[in-house]
Amino acid sequence: MAADRKSETVLKGLRKQQKEIPFSLLYDMKGSQIYEEITHLEEYYLFNAEFELFKENALDIADSIIPGSLLVELGCGTALKTASLLNAIKEVHGRCRYVGIDVSEVALNEARRNLTDLVPGLKPNAIELIQADFFKGLQQVKRSHPLETLCITWLGSSVGNLSKEDAVEFFKNVVSAVGSTCQLLICMDMWKNPETLYSAYHDQHGVTERFIKHGMQNALSCIGYAPAEQNADSWTYEVEINKIFKRVEMYINFTKGLSLQKHQLEISGHVCAFTKLKIVGGKEASELDNVFSRGMDPDVLDPSHCHGHPPVPPNWPSREALINYVTRTRMMILKETAKGKVTTRILSIVIEHERMHQETLIYMITQDRKMSFEERRVGIRKLPLLISQKGLISMISMDHNIEPEVMIEAGDVDLGVDSWDLTTFVWDNEGPVFHTKVSEPFLVAAKPVSIKDFLCFITQGGYTNQNLWRKEDFAYFSENGFRCPATWSLVENEYFVHGFDSSKHWTEVAEEPVYVSLAEAEAFCRWMNCRVMKEEEYQRILDCDMNGEVVGLRGGGWEWTSTHFYSFPGFQEMAEYREYSTDFFDGKHYVLKGYSDATHKSMRRDSFRNFYQRQYRYVFAKFRCCRSVLS
Repeated sequence: MAADRKSETVLKGLRKQQKEIPFSLLYDMKGSQIYEEITHLEEYYLFNAEFELFKENALDIADSIIPGSLLVELGCGTALKTASLLNAIKEVHGRCRYVGIDVSEVALNEARRNLTDLVPGLKPNAIELIQADFFKGLQQVKRSHPLETLCITWLGSSVGNLSKEDAVEFFKNVVSAVGSTCQLLICMDMWKNPETLYSAYHDQHGVTERFIKHGMQNALSCIGYAPAEQNADSWTYEVEINKIFKRVEMYINFTKGLSLQKHQLEISGHVCAFTKLKIVGGKEASELDNVFSRGMDPDVLDPSHCHGHPPVPPNWPSREALINYVTRTRMMILKETAKGKVTTRILSIVIEHERMHQETLIYMITQDRKMSFEERRVGIRKLPLLISQKGLISMISMDHNIEPEVMIEAGDVDLGVDSWDLTTFVWDNEGPVFHTKVSEPFLVAAKPVSIKDFLCFITQGGYTNQNLWRKEDFAYFSENGFRCPATWSLVENEYFVHGFDSSKHWTEVAEEPVYVSLAEAEAFCRWMNCRVMKEEEYQRILDCDMNGEVVGLRGGGWEWTSTHFYSFPGFQEMAEYREYSTDFFDGKHYVLKGYSDATHKSMRRDSFRNFYQRQYRYVFAKFRCCRSVLS
């Protein structure tokens, strides 16, 4: 499986509501070695049971194989079981030829030794071993033996790793690789006593647990996150016997979300590395300085694409290593700053940069609170009003103030500021002054959309109505199973809303602004036959709403606009931090104005332009309904 395709497959599986990874990731070289340990476990009955069946029925099986066929085994491992079958084929048909396919070189070498020892008279040129995944191996076999009749063998009940749909797709791919004239020999385990099944996949020595965790580490490596070996110790392994689908399901649970841990590490390390680079310089940069010198903002729809940044390390530093790095670097920065040679502008850049990341960290802390809340799922007090997808709408009503009723006249607007006119620091994208206009009058809602209002949207099927969404937004939210804002939890049919310092039943915060992505905001507005305001309209409201009819525009959460994040005419990138804005003039980021409760006071200026991708769900960002008057 090519790296890009493998990464895409892993991401697709992890984005599902019931997350999964391809079973093929279990069987790299190390995984095959661990699996070999599993076959010797007393609890793992499959290997010995299948081995005995082959010894008892090998002649009958061999008799059903077309004479002269080339036996091709998928995932042959050490080929111990296959030896019995090859001996029987020799006895029934007079000769046999064998191709074993496996990803593990160690296993293939052992397979050659076993076949040589256990199948008397089997000539070396009758044994062909291919180190590859299944389908690449089959393609190679077909190229080498285009006219041969093939008997494809898949032992070990491996087909049980697949859902019915995936199994159909798997065998279609087999036929596509070798043609429809081949035979298939498949071994499958039957349904058994649940206790027997559980013991087989949750052995007392923890070997199977180690095997599954190793597969998860492979999956995470495919998408650029390679946790250190010791990190897997904090993961919990669970086995569930699914009596409905008659299958064994194995789960890895993380006490803290991996992406959350990764972001927290990035933020702590990046802030220090960035500050050191700007104040001390990069002449004596350490490895960790380079690793954390740039933050990462990957494409939400395709995380494999990202702006320029240092290579992702194979293993993120431990907590202890990071604390030591931050402590050392902070001391170095303070020592350099005390010399009095650092300019006020550089200090402004690094301080405001850190404050921005502090806000991002608060978003992560909120998600941490949410995950911990959902893990507990106990002691949740029942409130009189239960959430029912069918009955909710009759219990609550939307606030009429979210209808756009405040008239804002057309007129000239000045966006941005000229930095040379100021004594305070501003970022390069905040200027220069851009003289533009709002060309026609528009209506805007007096209040932002509230939690109660958005709940009406949810219960009316807002997340499942494809007509309300952009195609790519709907696909992203559907594939990931997102059915409510990122700061919400649905627990026992009740919604709870999380902040960085509290988790409350939605009725306790019903009138507060809802925090959503731009994609969600636009879907809501289409449902209301409205739209999200533009950046110039935001400024026009500030200029014209002298009576304060439009409430909470600046604070209480960033305000989404539908304006792409681009430069104003005459823009000049700042020499000290050239990539701050320019990397994100990519057509994927949108402007947010105002500020949230987590925003530091130094950044609560009208010229500040925040920017995020439209599908990013974690920012504390509100929105309000807007409608054009003339069109």
